[in-house]
Amino acid sequence: MYYRMRTYYAADADHEVATRIFKAYVQPVHERHGAQLVGRWLTEDRRLVVIWAYPDEAACAQTLEAVRTDPVTRSTQAEREATGLASFEREEVFMTSTL
Repeated sequence: MYYRMRTYYAADADHEVATRIFKAYVQPVHERHGAQLVGRWLTEDRRLVVIWAYPDEAACAQTLEAVRTDPVTRSTQAEREATGLASFEREEVFMTSTL
């Protein structure tokens, strides 16, 4: 498996609104294009961590391109930006399981 971890440094974000948007739009679009949600966490210092799984690196790249061009992604951009998460620093790391 191949994993993508995204961490948002978003202590001041409205995490309740972000979670609602994630569940309504982000998660369904990613899953429709082949991603599997491993988990989504809010750390004690209010960082938001999301991990997705893919069969392999090529599937990850294909999924991310499909998500980027999905009509739902485009139509909800303004609403997703309203959470504040879009303007916060974020880090993305790709990982391969060693087990």
